Amino acid sequence: MTYFSDTRTFNSVGRGRPTISQMISVWKQRRQLRAMDDRTLSDLELSRQEALTEAQRPMWDVPVHWLR
Repeated sequence: MTYFSDTRTFNSVGRGRPTISQMISVWKQRRQLRAMDDRTLSDLELSRQEALTEAQRPMWDVPVHWLR
């Protein structure tokens, strides 16, 4: 999953760009996150709103540590 407290992306810190495979991976992960039921989200200590907020981020908006 891609929910992190540090939500800086390559746009905000001027680092490299994500690869196509990284973007596809994050898109799939966010799609799965959106489909999770409330029990699973609770196990991950996420609220429905947090999951939906994360799932709505664009696929090129990846965590900074993916770009190092």
